[in-house]
Amino acid sequence: MNPINNSLSVTAMYTPSSQILTKEPRMLTPTSDQVSISAAGRNAEDKWQAIADKYDMTNISLHERGAMTAELLENKLISSAEGLAMMAPNSMNEDPDTKVNFLDMTQNGLEAAKSNGTPINQIKIMESLVGILDQLYSLASNNNGNSVSSMNYAYSEDRD
Repeated sequence: MNPINNSLSVTAMYTPSSQILTKEPRMLTPTSDQVSISAAGRNAEDKWQAIADKYDMTNISLHERGAMTAELLENKLISSAEGLAMMAPNSMNEDPDTKVNFLDMTQNGLEAAKSNGTPINQIKIMESLVGILDQLYSLASNNNGNSVSSMNYAYSEDRD
């Protein structure tokens, strides 16, 4: 019999790396998995934290939002669509130096958009924006990891 077609050889060739063969050829025993965070992953966490510590999502001006958005985009932590949504003024007459609770305003805007039949692609961006702001809020050192959002938002578009 050709050794390549031997069932033991085939089993060994297609056994996941997380499993090892025991004495009996067809009995597989799982091994423990280890997870490690890459240097890039740790660097991204540090960038999120630094930005969260610098800006208060509940007391931020349009000028500060612009600086924060630039940092998030430069570090490739948000998509360009999320950046545009983050930078959109709340009104045509908005004073760029007046501080507002941007997280609360964004959450209220999302709920209004959902009830008014806003297109789903815009809703997804708004959900993502609320998730980003909530993450920054919860990471801020003065908030002790508390999140103000009771909703779990996710936006699956790849970051630019």
